[in-house]
Amino acid sequence: MISHKQLIAAFIFLISMFLVFPGGWAKSKSSAILEHQRKLLDVRRRLREAQKRLHQANVREHELSKQLHTAQINLHQATDSLNQTSVSLRHTELTLVFTKRRLAATEEQYGVQKSLIAKRLDSTFKEGKILPLEFLLGAENYSNLLDRFYYLGLILNEDVSLARSIKDQKDRITVQKVILGNQYHELNGLEQKFEGEHRVYASITVKRQSLLGEVRTERQSYARHVIELEEISAQLERELQDLIRREQAKNQGTHHFTGIGMLEWPVNTHLITSPFGWRMHPIFGRKLFHTGVDIGAARGVPIHAAADGVVIYAGWYGGYGNAVVLDHGSGLSTVYAHCSIIYVHKGETVTKGQVLAAVGSTGNANGPHLHFEIRENGTAIDPMTRF
Repeated sequence: MISHKQLIAAFIFLISMFLVFPGGWAKSKSSAILEHQRKLLDVRRRLREAQKRLHQANVREHELSKQLHTAQINLHQATDSLNQTSVSLRHTELTLVFTKRRLAATEEQYGVQKSLIAKRLDSTFKEGKILPLEFLLGAENYSNLLDRFYYLGLILNEDVSLARSIKDQKDRITVQKVILGNQYHELNGLEQKFEGEHRVYASITVKRQSLLGEVRTERQSYARHVIELEEISAQLERELQDLIRREQAKNQGTHHFTGIGMLEWPVNTHLITSPFGWRMHPIFGRKLFHTGVDIGAARGVPIHAAADGVVIYAGWYGGYGNAVVLDHGSGLSTVYAHCSIIYVHKGETVTKGQVLAAVGSTGNANGPHLHFEIRENGTAIDPMTRF
């Protein structure tokens, strides 16, 4: 049993705690929000770093894919050129060998034909016991000389014609041999060139394939890490929103605003860049539910309170960046996100049209704009239904 004195001592202790730490419970609640805010900031910092590395890996993968494609095209062209040159070289080499054999045979035939002519002359003039030169010089006059030339031509005409034909053929084959030899040396040089290119492009292709495999593995790792951090961030944001909703519920009985009616448009522009509902997220690249409307406005444009209310949150709000949350009573609250500057503080009472902050692009934003939300009992509704 607890004694009467113990009860009195406990009561005095509790009173002293409230005196020493006024608003202690509120501070505890505020500390919880700040702790979640700190955790969320850390996760968002890590997420941004992971997204940056993922982007770099994607760029690197794209660049290596292009380089690999170029190397494969070059390798294919070098392979085709090498194959075509090798076929031409082998054909030229065989033709050159055949031509050399034909030339050797023709030269041999030409030598045989010359020997036959010499033997025929030798045989003809030996029978007359006179040499060809003596036969010509023995002419008595010019007419007789012509007759002797004619006679000598009759003797040698067929053999000389055949020898001349063989010599012409030998000369043609010699020219062909020279041409084929030049072609062979040219094709041999091209083959060596294409073999070198083939080795280079084959090596580049193998290296690019290896690097591309490494980068793809790295990108997949970063992608998994980004997804994990996004899930953690989303969970922390949900917890932070829940804490703020609790804070709003706690203040609901103390804040009473009459005649809220239609809300006032929060900025001086009506450019809706992203409406309420499902959309493809401009940063995360996947389908997410948009809990408010994005209003396009220049950086620094004043943001006004849509109705009378009390500031229940002012500060960094995860993916919302710098944000202000107003409680308007009766379960109604408004959110003003991605601010560049915040001019109000938590607990401050504001009036309809009062400047709360300035347009910015903090948090998950790809440019200056105001993300504006309306919530009824913590549930987001389409803001356009209240204007």
